Amino acid sequence: MNSQPDSKGTKKIEVVDGHLHLSSLEFTPKSFVDGIGRNVSERLKADNYTVPKKLLSKQLCKTFDDAEYVRLERYLSTSRIKNALILLPDFTYCLDDASTTIESMIDRHHELVLMDTRFEYFAGVDPRHGKHAFDIFLDAVENKMCKGLKIYPPCGVAPDDERFNPFYECCHSNGLPVLIHIGSTSPTLGHCFATPDLVANAAIKFPSVNFILAHGAIHHVRDCVMYARNLPNVYLDLSGMQSVIYNEQVIASYQEIFMMGINHKIIYGTDWPVFSATKTQGCFYNTLQTHGCAFSSLPFNEREMILSGNIRRLVSFR
Repeated sequence: MNSQPDSKGTKKIEVVDGHLHLSSLEFTPKSFVDGIGRNVSERLKADNYTVPKKLLSKQLCKTFDDAEYVRLERYLSTSRIKNALILLPDFTYCLDDASTTIESMIDRHHELVLMDTRFEYFAGVDPRHGKHAFDIFLDAVENKMCKGLKIYPPCGVAPDDERFNPFYECCHSNGLPVLIHIGSTSPTLGHCFATPDLVANAAIKFPSVNFILAHGAIHHVRDCVMYARNLPNVYLDLSGMQSVIYNEQVIASYQEIFMMGINHKIIYGTDWPVFSATKTQGCFYNTLQTHGCAFSSLPFNEREMILSGNIRRLVSFR
């Protein structure tokens, strides 16, 4: 860990965002975004607002329109992010409007990490592509600087499905972690496989592979905490917590996560750009530090572990 003193001599903690995505419809299909829009529309209706579907879709798609990485750069600089882990899920098998192949998407991510040493990336490849799927992932690991496996169960394959076994064996052989989406997602996809129990099955079968429960601080929280406490190779991240951290009625229950003896297993992450259209994204780090938030009262070394140390133990950033 590389904390440095600020101008007043106070130690500042380096921040690593362990969960973000490149903002582009090339990597996130429009049908996925439109599904999010249906939920937004229902919420607006409840508040007596009616927004035409095309307009709402256009506005949401702007969230995923940063091909030149301008908004990403602004986010990194304003949020004090030293390094970031980019996650690439594979929607190409389950959504018909994927704009290109997963091989091409991996190439794009490889190009970015070659150019900018602040970034590392995890790639997902749907095993239903057949043996070719594993070959794509292996090539990404061996030749394209991929630092881990990203699995998105709502696409239709459970994390303990035997078709992932070659991927997990590869992660074991190369010392790579696996990050798996937990909980709800766009209604365009299903939800039945996005549970921590299924991840635990894989973690028990592959004890030398580290598994990260993405959104574990907000979805299936009790089970995620239980597995993080009891399985040495299970971690969870904070991404999505910014959606509730400003609600005083519910934040107390979510903040218990910092008091459960698993701060060596918690990873700071934001899911950028998902919340970038709201005030919660850029302020997430600052809110964690404010008086009244359980995180701010933690010992310095535990805050440092959460903000950067834990993910640095799992991923070798340059």
